[in-house]
Amino acid sequence: MLSFSSLSVLATLALSAFTYAAPTVGPASDVSSFAKHVPAVSAVEVPKVPRATKNVVDIINETHTQVYQYTYEFQFITADNATLEVLTPLVDEITTVLGSALVSINGLVGEAESVVLGLEGGVLLTVTEVVSVVVGLLTLVLDAVSAVLAVTLSSNLACVSALLAGLLEVLGCLVCAIVMLVQPFLGSLISLVLAALGDVVGVLTTLKVTVLISILGITA
Repeated sequence: MLSFSSLSVLATLALSAFTYAAPTVGPASDVSSFAKHVPAVSAVEVPKVPRATKNVVDIINETHTQVYQYTYEFQFITADNATLEVLTPLVDEITTVLGSALVSINGLVGEAESVVLGLEGGVLLTVTEVVSVVVGLLTLVLDAVSAVLAVTLSSNLACVSALLAGLLEVLGCLVCAIVMLVQPFLGSLISLVLAALGDVVGVLTTLKVTVLISILGITA
């Protein structure tokens, strides 16, 4: 699992790098080495507030809704059409949504707890609410990716795997930014997120998604 300083480096670099897939990296404990290679949720019901600034759960919930529009299409992927030609436009759309969310999350950096986690009447979001939306978004994307890999022909598997791994690296950058944003207020979410994800994380090791593997501390 990444240390606090490693997460800081990754979260800082993520905003400017989210459009690129990550190459193989060294041990997560090597912060300087890891940083050089950094690339480029079911929604929970939370009271809506007429605020000028969206809180972190607002952003993740909106991202979940937008991403679902494209992951929904993955259910129509079969062995016949699990190709780069069909999948690339969908992956590009999801990547754009995740990138926009990353920009919004970074826009909350430095804001007070009442802004990052604020609800109406001075109420604050709980760690359970934040973990729920993070897990929901991760599960949505990981399940969709797993479903596509399950039907992809061996002749297309290498190129499709590379495409989907790049998408998951972008997702990893977003998750890292979220974790770093809320950590000063709620503490680390990582162990709670990992426990809630269950077996769905298997696709991360299959595709060697270095960012999420490192953040979550997943071992083979």
